Amino acid sequence: MFDWTIPKEWNIRDAYILDERGEKVVDFHRNNLHVVNYSVPVDVRLDLARLQEHLYSLEARPDAIPYVTSYYEERWGFCLPIGSG
Repeated sequence: MFDWTIPKEWNIRDAYILDERGEKVVDFHRNNLHVVNYSVPVDVRLDLARLQEHLYSLEARPDAIPYVTSYYEERWGFCLPIGSG
């Protein structure tokens, strides 16, 4: 529409982060805010340093899960309180 680009449809079935023991530390099914909205699908194994590039939290609100979207940029990520993980 004119100067507005209509975002692609986004459907999510599952998203989580597993720790080294295989336990879910972040889980979309526990809270849908844990996933950056409009994240692209990924299935990767990363060390913590590389994963940090895709984690979002709020220093001013350490117990809050931030709401982050990625309508127009293809990226992925997780949102979590600072004390998680």
